[in-house]
Amino acid sequence: MYISIFIYTALLFAGGIMGYVKSGSVMSLVMGTLFSLFLTLFTLQYQRGKRWAGQCLLLTVLLLDGFFSVRYLKTQALMPAGLFTVLSSILLVIIYLRTKKSLRSR
Repeated sequence: MYISIFIYTALLFAGGIMGYVKSGSVMSLVMGTLFSLFLTLFTLQYQRGKRWAGQCLLLTVLLLDGFFSVRYLKTQALMPAGLFTVLSSILLVIIYLRTKKSLRSR
């Protein structure tokens, strides 16, 4: 699970940089950086056994999934909105299953 989150986080960060470079979107750069930092922080805390961090991961990825889904519906652009909608949805399932499993085992 952790590798999936870190790959997603790296892609999100790179997407923020690309949004800035290609279209001068400061908002893409700021939000890509902020959400990447949040995901990294929550993942590291979850690795250390903090159960609240799993819930924060779920909520953060859910927010990102909602954002990218709305963006995809508006633009019908596969890149980046469509790709991140799919990746976010997959990651949501992975995180949910992992946090559900860890809650049962405690």
